[in-house]
Amino acid sequence: MYSSNDKNLIDRILQASLKLARMKDRNTLETFKKMRKAAKPPKIMENMFSISTENAFSRNIWTLAPFQNRNKYHILFLHGGSYTVNITPVHWFLIGALINKLQCTVIVPDFPLAPEHNAEDVFEMMVPVYKGLVEKVGSKRLILMGDSSGGGLALALSQNLHENGIQQASGLFLLSPWLDVNMDNPEIQSIDKLDPILNIKGLIDCGIAYAGELDRKNYLISPLFGSMEGLPPIKLFVGTHDILMPDCRKFKEKAENTGLDLDYHEIKGLLHDGMLYPTPEGKLCRAEIIKKLRNTWKMEEHV
Repeated sequence: MYSSNDKNLIDRILQASLKLARMKDRNTLETFKKMRKAAKPPKIMENMFSISTENAFSRNIWTLAPFQNRNKYHILFLHGGSYTVNITPVHWFLIGALINKLQCTVIVPDFPLAPEHNAEDVFEMMVPVYKGLVEKVGSKRLILMGDSSGGGLALALSQNLHENGIQQASGLFLLSPWLDVNMDNPEIQSIDKLDPILNIKGLIDCGIAYAGELDRKNYLISPLFGSMEGLPPIKLFVGTHDILMPDCRKFKEKAENTGLDLDYHEIKGLLHDGMLYPTPEGKLCRAEIIKKLRNTWKMEEHV
């Protein structure tokens, strides 16, 4: 558990991170490349959780869990960062909150980043990692979760799993997901003035780099264009002050037309990835995510 000193330090880090994230003009591909740091969990977490590291495809995969009283449930967490930036402290502290509140285990892969790598490299790593995890813990005990680009990746991975006849996780949690890297939804322009974080041109450049030789409307890159068949129940959280929200609304409409099990949450005033930060809207969103996770696992226990 976090001590009061730990909580104060974490809150200061989150506040500082939010100030940096709000620098909209600097959020470009070139800046993201320069921002990369070691992706490992912050040192403060070493005394809080059991942390182990494996290696796959020359990349690290971290497993974090409570030292005691851990339950049987697992989350495979795919981090955001426009496919170009390593996992950051704000991601780690969200992961820490999930472990503290739920006593679950969280698996965090440091998947390859653009522009040095592309989507095909990411899927070459992630499909075997996912399959190995299902074999180890079982699909009913596994949630697939991702934020921002990691949310897009999580949805695309689920679509790919269905296409290849691989068993789905018990649920899919999408947090401010990036569903279409083309960024050509006309509704985006009206939200742009409300979003202090995301830079449209920067995102387009990152999407081009991540796509590599693939068409940017390929579902592996932009899962909004993928099949809705065979997906697990989805919980989606996004804010009204997020330029990714219009495409989340398009996904909601598509889900309603196809009968997909989608639990959609659009939070007024929430910024992009707001559930990572200590704003009032972010705290409410994070609490709802934790509540939904608890309910998902309770339902699985009665299946």
